[in-house]
Amino acid sequence: MVTADLDYAVIDLTQDDDHSWILKAGAERAREAEDRARLQKFVDAIAERRSRDLLDLTAATERELGWPAALQHLKQAAEMDYSLPVTPSGPRARLEPLKYREMVFGLFSCTGFEPVNVDTKALLSDLEGEASMVTASLHFSERVCKLAIEQITSSESFFFDQSMVISNCKPEMQSMFETLRNIELRRMKPVICGDTINIASLWSTEIGRRALAELGVKGKQLPLSEASVLSVIQRMLGMQSDWHDESQSTETQEYANPSNCMYSLLLASIIDQDQEALRSLGSRHAVFTLNALLDNHIAGYETTESSDDYRKLVYCVNSHVVIRTQESVAILGKLAKMEDARIVTPAIVALSGFYHESAVSVLIDIVCQTRTREILDASLSALENIVKKSPEARYMIHAALRSGLPNRNKLKRVYQKMPKDPMSRYY
Repeated sequence: MVTADLDYAVIDLTQDDDHSWILKAGAERAREAEDRARLQKFVDAIAERRSRDLLDLTAATERELGWPAALQHLKQAAEMDYSLPVTPSGPRARLEPLKYREMVFGLFSCTGFEPVNVDTKALLSDLEGEASMVTASLHFSERVCKLAIEQITSSESFFFDQSMVISNCKPEMQSMFETLRNIELRRMKPVICGDTINIASLWSTEIGRRALAELGVKGKQLPLSEASVLSVIQRMLGMQSDWHDESQSTETQEYANPSNCMYSLLLASIIDQDQEALRSLGSRHAVFTLNALLDNHIAGYETTESSDDYRKLVYCVNSHVVIRTQESVAILGKLAKMEDARIVTPAIVALSGFYHESAVSVLIDIVCQTRTREILDASLSALENIVKKSPEARYMIHAALRSGLPNRNKLKRVYQKMPKDPMSRYY
């Protein structure tokens, strides 16, 4: 009898162990799935430049799992893919390295310091010993400030935000930037080479780079027939005319490059107007170049109305969405209010990928003003997509319905589909 009881006890214990193992395995799979979902939310917030959501996600993860877990998610996001914008069911892309870097620096209140010559992951790994995001932010800021001062003091200002460096580091940097500007102005010496002008010296300075990019200039050689561009730059920068004839010059010019290899590649891509490279890098600094390319493609399409020129136009619109800077909303909004529906529609679809109040404002105006059914439907669909991830958009639509805007009732379709809880978030 005793033996039978013992046998039964052994069998029963084995069954309990099997059941416990199954429960543990199930719980582990559930935790892994939850962790993957959380990580993807980090990736999507970065890819879509939703800075506020990234901050809230990081804070929520720190609160639930601790700062090491939050930091680990930030580091892992760099190697993750996300769904390409505009085509949600389409292919996926790897998170662009400079977009990732810009969002990480923004998270730690260091926007404008990204060109410091240290890898993003190395900067994050340096925060592993910190107790919280608060102390990590202080450490991050102190380190990049020191690095920025070192680079700028050595006469390198490529892609740095002057106002942010001055306000976050030392007010004395103001005089350093003024000195550096004077050095750069003296370094900018266009050289006449037959029927072209060599403008490499302008590209080798930050003030020259910005001016050339804003004007849509491509390459390091400018046709002599387009010399008026240099006159515009001289007026913009307050320069004196200082051109040199190559045949009479005895100087050997040395051209500077960003010390950070990723920003050196970015500079080369801007100079060459290499759209593919700019898309793959994902930096906000590409916006001027994309604007110039888009203007050219619009002019080309309006002249030829060819399918090839139209594809180039649409691809460039999509490039704006890949980069996803707030500055792109202005040019997309301008396109969205043109008369040609073939240009308007892709611009509206592109705006659906910008989770910002400026995009919502443009779309609300279009909804209330358009008389074209296709454009109305595209605008409403764009708003429906934005409100899924932007509580601010919900408030704006609610306010528009209570305003005196003409045809505001068209917004009711979006309002009725909005989440019932206006304060709900997405993590």
